[in-house]
Order: sequence, then structure tokens, then C-alpha cells
Amino acid sequence: HSMWIGEGEKAVAKLFGEARANAPSILFLDEIDALIPSRMGGVHQPSDKIVNQFLHEMDGLVQNTGVFFIGATNRADMVDPALLRGGRLSRKIEIPLPDEAARRRILEVHIEGARLADDVDLDYLASKTDGFAGADLRALINEAGMQALIRLADEGGPEAVTATDFAMALENMVEPE
Repeated sequence: HSMWIGEGEKAVAKLFGEARANAPSILFLDEIDALIPSRMGGVHQPSDKIVNQFLHEMDGLVQNTGVFFIGATNRADMVDPALLRGGRLSRKIEIPLPDEAARRRILEVHIEGARLADDVDLDYLASKTDGFAGADLRALINEAGMQALIRLADEGGPEAVTATDFAMALENMVEPE
């Protein structure tokens, strides 16, 4: 036996207890598929016990407790089906990947404060990033900044992020799934 057995369930109970004590409240869990994965079957699976505790706590959230539970995932197929039963997570809202115009706006937000060379074309970058989520676009900008730092250390050039830095960043990035 491990001294940690039961700690996950206690943490879940504490989380819901604090939410109830501070109602109205919202519990938001990102990557809920990692926290509440499909159960494997068998009482000896520690993750199954945590999933069972989540389900028990969610069943205790009757309509007027003032606690709202929101889960986000990129892998809805990995979430335990019991979590999606009525009265638990009762609404499913799919948020699609941004289209080209939205990617352009996301790029604008993330480049605020960055020093860009005149040759950087956000319309072009938006057109070249089909399939990118907001986080992927942020990673692209970070990678372009890294490319600019490497370029400056190696050969100098403009002290700004250039179109070439972005081209290198696009090459280096793994295609989003």
C-alpha cells in the first residue's frame, strides 16, 4: 500500500467542498480527459477511484447549489462516458479551430509589444496557419522570436522579428493535429 492511496479522492472532495462553501462558484477543469479518463474497470485502479469520486461529487451538485462545473478537452473520446450523462456535464459545446480571419486577429493580439520588421505580413501568416489553434499561433510567435535571437547571435541583422524568422519558425513547428 502506498501512503498516497486515497489522496486523489480527498483532493477531489476538498475541491468540491470549497466550491460549495464559496457558492456561487464555477469549477473549471482544463484537459478534463487527463483528470477524469475513461475507467479501466477494477477497484484497484487509482484513477478509477478518482473518477468515481468526481462522479459522486457531481451527483451531489443539485440544481440550486450554485456550483457550476465546466470541463474542457481536446480529446472528448477519452472522457469517461458517465461524465456526459444528464445532470453531470449536460451541455457539449464544440469550439472549432479559428478560421483565417480569426487567426489574423489572434496573431495581432499575441504580437502586441513585439518588435516586428516591416516585411512581416500577418495576412500571409494567417493564410499559412490553417489548422492552428490559438495556442499554436502563440507558439509560432515564440518560435519566431527564438529564431530572431539565434539569428542576431550568429550573424546580426535587424533587431526585430523578420518574415524569414517566421518562415524558419513555421518550418520548425510540428503540424497541429
